[in-house]
Amino acid sequence: MTVLVLTHRADLTADLVVLALEQMEVPVLRLNPGDTGRSVELDARFDNGRWYGRLAFKGRELALSDICSIYYRRPTTWTGPEGMSEAEAAWAAEEVRAGFGGVLMSLRQCRWINHPRLAMWASNKPIQLEAAARSGFEVPATTVTNNGSRAAQFATKHSPVVYKTLAGTPRVEGGAIYTTRTTADEIRTEAEAVSYALHQFQQEIPKRYEVRLTVVDGRMFAARIDAGSDPARLDWRRDYDSVRLSVIQVPAAVEQSVRRFMDHLELVFSTFDFIVDDQGRWIFLEANTNGQWGFVEQDTKLPIAAAIAEALTKGGTT
Repeated sequence: MTVLVLTHRADLTADLVVLALEQMEVPVLRLNPGDTGRSVELDARFDNGRWYGRLAFKGRELALSDICSIYYRRPTTWTGPEGMSEAEAAWAAEEVRAGFGGVLMSLRQCRWINHPRLAMWASNKPIQLEAAARSGFEVPATTVTNNGSRAAQFATKHSPVVYKTLAGTPRVEGGAIYTTRTTADEIRTEAEAVSYALHQFQQEIPKRYEVRLTVVDGRMFAARIDAGSDPARLDWRRDYDSVRLSVIQVPAAVEQSVRRFMDHLELVFSTFDFIVDDQGRWIFLEANTNGQWGFVEQDTKLPIAAAIAEALTKGGTT
């Protein structure tokens, strides 16, 4: 049986898992569905109530029936050949997505990390906050609104507050938007801009340090994050060179809440971001069902790649 890894060619994090699988002598095929029509071929047929067929990639062939697990990392969207119109390319990309994803997600014998349907649901920030509170986490006061006046009222009541995106960052060059501190006066000034779309504002919790927790099939790998600059203290992604990571133990109560959260959203893998305050409380910020963990393994030597590889060898279904 073979593990299928779906991601783009430059995904260094996936490289670690592929290497771990090879060291375990587990057959693995890595490809990018976005390369369908160039280096990737899918040939599937529906017969006697299930899908049969094969995947082909650079001279290798893999029978769909031989796939035991699928590691769904970060495949790219299909793009058409030169000369195809924008409308045709958009339609064809949807055809590839529906066909490739539909066939693979219909395979009964496969275990996914994570199943795309579950990952998409669990990646929604408002859904996460509700699931986190239900699981027993402490969660900062949060509002999602396009009403500038109400947002300013929230900022006055819960000052200091930060703005955080709901769905990542703009897909343009230089479009990264990190956690940004703001005030009621600034929100009032930009009330018209606030009204155009929904915005998430959250109470800023004073922190001693942060924690990036990576969960793999019930195993927990926690890294304490100590920021060495003011930008990194607000959002450590702003100045990673000043950040120091170290291994930290997960409190029993937090571990129980993590397990409830994972069970509730039916996840095999997720990363979690926590703030730890001066009282030692772990406060939930967000979960990322496809979060980066390679930097954690590199800095702490926690065996995350090996844990993912081991989970992929179990097979089963998700």
